[in-house]
Amino acid sequence: MTYSAYLEDEVQEEVLPTCIPHLELAQHMDDWINSVWEILLDPLAPTELSESALHSLICYVSKFFLMDGKLMHRDFQGCHKVVILKEK
Repeated sequence: MTYSAYLEDEVQEEVLPTCIPHLELAQHMDDWINSVWEILLDPLAPTELSESALHSLICYVSKFFLMDGKLMHRDFQGCHKVVILKEK
């Protein structure tokens, strides 16, 4: 059995990264999540998207819903998931 002792003078400072790297696709998906929020909060708001881009976005938005102020993702298996925004 191994025991370890904690000595107060051996405090190690945790170094947090200042920026988490994202792939271009991940950044694109984050932008779409922001658009999902906007559309679900105000579905009649005008957008500057082309008709085909708007159609794609609406198909994507149909997989989400708001519940108690949280953005939820509809799962194919019926298990809904909370979407955690990049800021959090």
